Amino acid sequence: MKIILTIILFFYCTGLYAVKSVDLFDQNRGQEKKAEPAKKKPARQSRIRSKKAEFSLIGLAKIGDKHIIHFATNKGKQNSFTWYEHKKSTAAKIYDDYEIDKIVDRTLFLNILNNKPCIEDEKQGISCDKKNKQMVMMLVRKKMIAPPRPVRAKRSSTTKKPAGTAIKTPRKKPFKWKQKNK
Repeated sequence: MKIILTIILFFYCTGLYAVKSVDLFDQNRGQEKKAEPAKKKPARQSRIRSKKAEFSLIGLAKIGDKHIIHFATNKGKQNSFTWYEHKKSTAAKIYDDYEIDKIVDRTLFLNILNNKPCIEDEKQGISCDKKNKQMVMMLVRKKMIAPPRPVRAKRSSTTKKPAGTAIKTPRKKPFKWKQKNK
């Protein structure tokens, strides 16, 4: 066992010194060696991500002057906000950078605050009015869901016998009517 460990130690130490060993027949012996150029990693291709709007309009409900607006965020959350049409109090802020200006039919007009950029997205029904610094969101109708197919009754492979020829089996415990004496 000691011999095996000694051999392993010998080869290990020889390997360490061999890296820094001096070659007697090297023509450039004693001269400063030039450092090898560092390997450059290939430039990583940047992915161009198309910017999407932070949220999209998924629903509008109106009861009297009260509007309930439903949004879906890019992260999959759904948020609802309430806005009153004829109430002149503080404006309803949405996501800290937008406030509701007005709602006409199925279209929501949002004022853009804090110089936030407006990102248009036709699929989500978002357009920008740069003159008025507004984001215009239309409620997008999606394709109708197809109605379910009618379920067909399965036909049995056995043919039904006419009612008159069917064999009736008696019940094991026939029903008995008991009358109570008064």
